[in-house]
Amino acid sequence: MAIPSSSLHAAICDRRMWHAQMEGVGARNQAIAYDRRGFGETRADEEAFSDVADLMAVMGAVTGGTPAVLVACSAGGRIALDAALLHPSLIRGLVLISPSVSGAPEAEYPPQSRPSWLS
Repeated sequence: MAIPSSSLHAAICDRRMWHAQMEGVGARNQAIAYDRRGFGETRADEEAFSDVADLMAVMGAVTGGTPAVLVACSAGGRIALDAALLHPSLIRGLVLISPSVSGAPEAEYPPQSRPSWLS
């Protein structure tokens, strides 16, 4: 039986970051990678929206309510975690790569290891 999966990209990428994985996983399973609002080929209008609600709408359209495995990186991980907490019956599992976490405190870096982009 094919296991549905959805891949959520990092905040500095779009669905193309999962291209190689989609070829492999998609050969035997139902696998999707989509552009979140404002990324890749989508646009984000000036309106309130929920990344989790968008994810659930995509999953509902593709899986028809079958629980899916979410594969996510960085900001996509935050969305996957939030979706799993809000909709546990629709999430079969999580594969998280360096996820951000809603409500977590901001990272504090000592001066000698402060990333250059924060300078």
